[in-house]
Amino acid sequence: LGAGTTDFATPGTHIFIEENEGPYLAEGFEGDVFPPSGWDMVSYDEYGNITTDGWAVGDASISCFSGACGPGSPNSGAAAAYYNVYDYYTDANSMLITPSIDLSGATAPKLSFYFWDERHDPYDGYPLEVFISTDSGVSFGSPVFQAPTASFPDLVTDGWEKFDIDLSSYVGQSIHIG
Repeated sequence: LGAGTTDFATPGTHIFIEENEGPYLAEGFEGDVFPPSGWDMVSYDEYGNITTDGWAVGDASISCFSGACGPGSPNSGAAAAYYNVYDYYTDANSMLITPSIDLSGATAPKLSFYFWDERHDPYDGYPLEVFISTDSGVSFGSPVFQAPTASFPDLVTDGWEKFDIDLSSYVGQSIHIG
């Protein structure tokens, strides 16, 4: 899940890769280690230098110029993974990358997650992008999903919004999602 230009590019408390047979991956970000075991985070500052800043875990409440920013509580559970760009420059970005997900036996997998955004400036570009890697996370092509979308033209959400992304074109492969 890529983020870099919203107040909170928050995939929410849970990320699911699922279909009728059950989840191929489920993560609630409730553990003591972040990123969770098997996950990775790649972040760049506004100059393109690698940094350890980026995604974090918590209730996503921070202090900002208008007082408290962030949703104040996760969609469910006690924590959410979030990217707070209030403290970063426009060109900074970060990608949270899943462990390998085996879709060899899948028939209709989808990625489901919740997203919350307090505000988004149009000059910031796409605040939410989802990328897929089919080469063990070595490279990620063009985004398979970008927001704002027609249903969220400025991506300001009314609370937590659920997004579902069809992954059926990856059936039979192992993927990483970033």
